[in-house]
Amino acid sequence: MDIFQSLILGIVQGLTEFLPVSSTAHLILIPWLFNWSFDKDVAFVFDVLLQLGTLLAVIVYFFKDLVAIARLMIKDLMGRTPFASTESRLGWLIIVATIPAAIIGVLFKKYFVALHQQPILIAIILLVAALLIFIV
Repeated sequence: MDIFQSLILGIVQGLTEFLPVSSTAHLILIPWLFNWSFDKDVAFVFDVLLQLGTLLAVIVYFFKDLVAIARLMIKDLMGRTPFASTESRLGWLIIVATIPAAIIGVLFKKYFVALHQQPILIAIILLVAALLIFIV
């Protein structure tokens, strides 16, 4: 993977991460569309690093909010009223919402890994999702 390809994939990640579309799917489709071939391990590590970079950017941007949420969660938990404040409730709901995603990720890992090797199917899924978003 050269610098130009890395730059393009970084831009794609940045533009698609916060839209209701899969940034990971785009990171799979772009090399496929341009007929770029990468070592699978290198591509995986690069994608993970892009996702971690996005996570770090979100943490930096929302740092004050995250600290406030964490403080109120701890304060309300110590006061035995874990849902007393809106921020505390938001923190607990984020944690609860993450659990099903983690379980699904673990249970269907083989399916998701296999899906990475099927760019046409990924493109179809993105088009169907776009159609559903448009209809809604």
